[in-house]
Amino acid sequence: MEAINEQIDRNELLASTRAIFVRTFGEGLDAVVKQSAEALFTKADRSPTAQAQRRLLEARGVLEKKSFDVKAQMKKSLEKLLHRSFQTTYSNYRPSFANSLLDGPISLIDTSAFEDELHFNTITDRFRNEAGEQLRDLNIRIALLFEQDNIRERENPFRPYVFSRTIVKALENVDAPPELHVILADQIAEDFAPQVAQIYGAVNKHLAENGIAAQLMLKPKRSPEARRLPGHDDDGDDFGEVLPSTPASGPAGQPRGSSGAASGGASQAAGGRSAPRSFDSDAYQEPGHGAQ
Repeated sequence: MEAINEQIDRNELLASTRAIFVRTFGEGLDAVVKQSAEALFTKADRSPTAQAQRRLLEARGVLEKKSFDVKAQMKKSLEKLLHRSFQTTYSNYRPSFANSLLDGPISLIDTSAFEDELHFNTITDRFRNEAGEQLRDLNIRIALLFEQDNIRERENPFRPYVFSRTIVKALENVDAPPELHVILADQIAEDFAPQVAQIYGAVNKHLAENGIAAQLMLKPKRSPEARRLPGHDDDGDDFGEVLPSTPASGPAGQPRGSSGAASGGASQAAGGRSAPRSFDSDAYQEPGHGAQ
């Protein structure tokens, strides 16, 4: 695939990718809310104290009576957070559709329900761990799409952080006692987590089909000695080595599994297009929240 030079091409691919992300997210909400209500009932039945049992049953009642509102608020929150994410993630490039999605600002870091950020980070980490290599591949593909020099999760507008904030912001807008928000967020996050990899898998598959590979390009810098060799051209690259996005084997030397349709064949689909040269080790930093 040739480099994406035309802004309209990039905008169209981002818009279609975003649509798949939102649609796949919405498709699983019915099952998540239903499963969360059932899980809260089970936990209440096993609760050792009457007070804890009462809280869990109250939280379950919110999901049963206001399931439509919970799902609607989650969809609305995701749309707004994606809008904000596209506005703030890239300083040099902003998709043309970013300013026309929704009116009204929304913060990616401001929320009243979770004053304990360590608790919030635990939810985000759960999503990140569930995503596994699907998230790693998506981070690489997003960097490729935006021609970034480094691979950073915080540059990915679809990062797990957005899922966490979506849940928290949605529950803040549901008519329920504030003391139930944490219980509801924890349970919904627990039941939503298995779907994270599926959502990223669908997004990766779409990008792979459009020629965006999950590959890194490693371009070693020349040594000072090499630059002083006669006839050496300081304006060009010596060579570039294409590396796979994941190691060929795990820690014990066993072959690693494919990351599914999102990764399988991605290199073939890309037609040789490769990602930037390095993976940023401090990638999981969300502004104001430490590791995300």
